[in-house]
Amino acid sequence: MRLCLKKKTCSKGFSLVEMIVVVAILVIIAGIATPILLNDLPEMNLKSAARDVFSAMMRAKAEALRRGGYVTLLFNPGGNSYVLFYDNGDGGGIAHNGIIDGAEAVILTNTPLPKWVSFDPAAADTGGTGVSFLNNALIFSPQGIPVDTSGAAFAGGQTVGLRAVDRSGAVKQQRTLTVSVAGGIKMQ
Repeated sequence: MRLCLKKKTCSKGFSLVEMIVVVAILVIIAGIATPILLNDLPEMNLKSAARDVFSAMMRAKAEALRRGGYVTLLFNPGGNSYVLFYDNGDGGGIAHNGIIDGAEAVILTNTPLPKWVSFDPAAADTGGTGVSFLNNALIFSPQGIPVDTSGAAFAGGQTVGLRAVDRSGAVKQQRTLTVSVAGGIKMQ
């Protein structure tokens, strides 16, 4: 920017050369930052997905307590998604069977996992699906206790494994969410 003592010979603003230098510096910074950000994107998406699944689990438990009925968080490992619904058998459905049937109310619509994130088939005790719950359904009883489709409390901690992969398909990072017999939820 030019400074002048005489107002007649001076103009305010930036010169073309100054603008080109600033734009060139911004392009260089963007060129350096873009590969770094793209490399970290799968891990960022995994952290976000793990928090979202954790929140859905907590919401399922809270809704079961609030509604005084069975609430199911149903995982779809093949479709990399999950859905939360009130599993009460409305409209001719079957209560707490872990399947949306009849006119059961959907609490959280089909939610896909973000790009580069999937259920982890290598997660322990998941049978290669990434989800260890019977029929991929986490069912909370009206007391907030996780149960199976018969209404019996399940034995041992059940897990959902998530993984992030890079563009080549290599696993970058993994997360596990565990639900205890008492209904406690832990993210690792």
